[in-house]
Amino acid sequence: MNKKQYRRLVEKAEELYFKGEYNDAEELYIEAFEYDIEVEHYVNYGFLLIEMEKLSEAEEVFTDLISLVRHPAVLFGLALLKTEFGKPQEALDLYEEIIKLKAQSHEAYKNAADLYDDLGETAKAIEYYLKSVELGGDAFWPYTNIGAIYESMDQNEKALEYFLKAYEIKPNERIISYNLGVAYGKLKRYDEAIKYYLDDLNKVDHHESTYYNLGLAYKDAYQDYEKAKSYYLLGLKENENNYFIWYNLGCVYALMEDYDNASDCFTYLKYKEPSIFASIETDSELVEFRKTEQYQKIMG
Repeated sequence: MNKKQYRRLVEKAEELYFKGEYNDAEELYIEAFEYDIEVEHYVNYGFLLIEMEKLSEAEEVFTDLISLVRHPAVLFGLALLKTEFGKPQEALDLYEEIIKLKAQSHEAYKNAADLYDDLGETAKAIEYYLKSVELGGDAFWPYTNIGAIYESMDQNEKALEYFLKAYEIKPNERIISYNLGVAYGKLKRYDEAIKYYLDDLNKVDHHESTYYNLGLAYKDAYQDYEKAKSYYLLGLKENENNYFIWYNLGCVYALMEDYDNASDCFTYLKYKEPSIFASIETDSELVEFRKTEQYQKIMG
């Protein structure tokens, strides 16, 4: 009778778990474990606790389990917790153990790659991201992260290769259009950079630097100061504390010989962010501005 009751309770608990009804599922698991505890169900209960962000309780579950069996699912749950608790090396050791068990877990490779990337072991990160994709994992984030690694190393052609692969998979996903804009911009392919920055602006959660980078492209590549100004102003409307936009907007006004507005931007920076303001003394774009009475007034 107890076995039947146990089976009925855990089946209902797991049904609720997969529906996302976590609190009800937790109650049924706890009730079921008064009758019996099978490893498979206790593992699922541990993952449920992680989903509910009851991390200390989840750690107790997986620590109990690891003393009984070093199964890949148990190792994986404990690795997730080690990452959450800021213990990346311990998490990596657990993922490597899963890999040595030949579990062929694309999740283990992907999560290990993220940790290797965070630790600066980029070659290992790339290797594991590619292995994750090979094993059937979602390729979008591995390709995006590989692209970001190459971009950080200034290998922009390689970065572009992987960003484009990611874009083909999920063109509407956050960050990817922005990343493509950055890569094309660094390669001085400004028309394509602008295309992808504009694509990023069509997304609700566009990158906070997109307006800034559009302004830079129009200012530096095309000397289209009106366009640059319009994007800088939109960027400030979204985030008035972006001091790099304030500085570059000041430069644009100076290049347009609108010295009063340039002075307003730089005066604002003088009090808000002096370290950025200091660049006006040497910036080659501001040679003419430094001859003006507005400049003398700011510096005085």
